[in-house]
Amino acid sequence: MGFGYLRTPSNAPFRALLAQRGDHVTAGLAYTCDPYDRCVRAISSFTQDDLSMGAFMRQMLKIGQEELSAVYAEVDILMTAPRLLKTAEQLGFVPIAYLAEFYIQNESCTDVVKMVKLNLVYSQDNAKFTPTARAIVKIIDHNFQDQKIGIAIINLLHQLPIFEGLGDGELRKIARLFTQKLYRPGERIFNKGDSGKQAYVVMRGAIEILFAEDAPPIATIGNGQIFGELAFLDGAARGAMAVAAQASILLVIQRSAFNDLAQREPHLGMVVMRNIATELSNRLRKTNAAVVAVKK
Repeated sequence: MGFGYLRTPSNAPFRALLAQRGDHVTAGLAYTCDPYDRCVRAISSFTQDDLSMGAFMRQMLKIGQEELSAVYAEVDILMTAPRLLKTAEQLGFVPIAYLAEFYIQNESCTDVVKMVKLNLVYSQDNAKFTPTARAIVKIIDHNFQDQKIGIAIINLLHQLPIFEGLGDGELRKIARLFTQKLYRPGERIFNKGDSGKQAYVVMRGAIEILFAEDAPPIATIGNGQIFGELAFLDGAARGAMAVAAQASILLVIQRSAFNDLAQREPHLGMVVMRNIATELSNRLRKTNAAVVAVKK
């Protein structure tokens, strides 16, 4: 009569993704869209490798958001599938329920984790609830608070080359490290020669980079751009000063906090350091090309 416990009824339309290597189907994922909750739900899956399921879940999220206008995605994962749990976490899913001994097969019981990923920030409608229903709403909203707060920052971090290659779950861990700070027009963010302990992302406003106080700016950093990121490498002294050209809201991340996270999440740290090294390499090539052009 249905797809199983906590699933939609069998008459709901569903889609399937299949992976093929040579003449053999190696993996598959079935999912459905609940039009009432505007939710994409994974129904069932199988895989014969360690690569396909992450790509399938990412594709399901993309289709749900871009084609089906899904507000959130939902998946139930067995505790006996730790790699799949980690994959879902990296894609931005967070656990919202733990169902002890929920799945039974061949008289063997397995715990299930329900995980959810929000696609957008929501607001609660004004409605009359019974005391019990209101308590449930508070519990659900509490579980979603972390995702609500992080969505805007995660969308911003997605656009930065320094974080390219990281999933939403990894970006959420980085987003938690940022604090917001307001700078008035003309206020100095850091001076030339200061130790490089922070990196900054411009949420709103404009920041000018100067070699000296009375010198013309060598660069202007605008919305959605990062500066001071080279401090992540060695914490060396700043080579220039930064001043707010207008009222600006910056996201600030401490190098020490990021290093602590990288110790716990080596893959995350490796990706960010690789991206910084690539950016440095590109800048060096451009500088070398400019020098050669001047000599000619």
